[in-house]
Amino acid sequence: MNFDECEDRTRIKRLSDYEEAVGLFKGKELKDGQLLVIFDAFQLVFSENTVEAKLLQERLSDDLIGKKVALLKLGNEIFVRLEHRDDCFIIEESYAKIFDLERG
Repeated sequence: MNFDECEDRTRIKRLSDYEEAVGLFKGKELKDGQLLVIFDAFQLVFSENTVEAKLLQERLSDDLIGKKVALLKLGNEIFVRLEHRDDCFIIEESYAKIFDLERG
C-alpha cells in the first residue's frame, strides 16, 4: 500500500481496487467531508457522501474498537472481515449483507 503523510504524521490511504487493509480498529471520524476509518498504524479515507462511507459508519460500531478488522475493496464492493468471527459483511454501492464464510 502507498501511504500519504498527513499533518500529524499519521499514514492516510484510500483503498484501491483489489487492495486490503488490516489492523486494529481504533474508531471512525467525520472530518472535512470525509470519513476516516482509524486503525492503529494508519487511517483509511472515504468521501462522506458515498454509500460505502455511510454503510461503514453504520457497520463499524464502537464495540469493534481494539479488534482486528480487515477491509478489502473489490471493484464496487468492500468486504469487512472481523477478528474471531466466522462471518464478514459486504458493503456494496446499493446494499450491505452478511456473508457466511462457512457456506461460501
